[in-house]
Amino acid sequence: MGGSGDLFLIAVSVASLALIALSVFGIVLACLVYSYQRAKLGKPDPDAVPQLDAETRDELARLRARVATLERLATDGDRRLANQIERLSKAEVSSRA
Repeated sequence: MGGSGDLFLIAVSVASLALIALSVFGIVLACLVYSYQRAKLGKPDPDAVPQLDAETRDELARLRARVATLERLATDGDRRLANQIERLSKAEVSSRA
């Protein structure tokens, strides 16, 4: 009786190890596929990225200047903030005229 019981334990052990090995292989394969897809999607296609025209570049430059001004205003004290807002308001009114 001990012989068939030992054989059964060996078969179950081998099957368990095989199942674990297949599981690990599947996880590694899934990680590799995910990494490949992510790397593939992360690289932009040069033909898919439109070139900026002059008008868009000018608008981008204006927006960057405004953001820089807003950052400066947000970090200055109250007094500087009030003076800067007043100066910008006057400049905007005079540029519209």
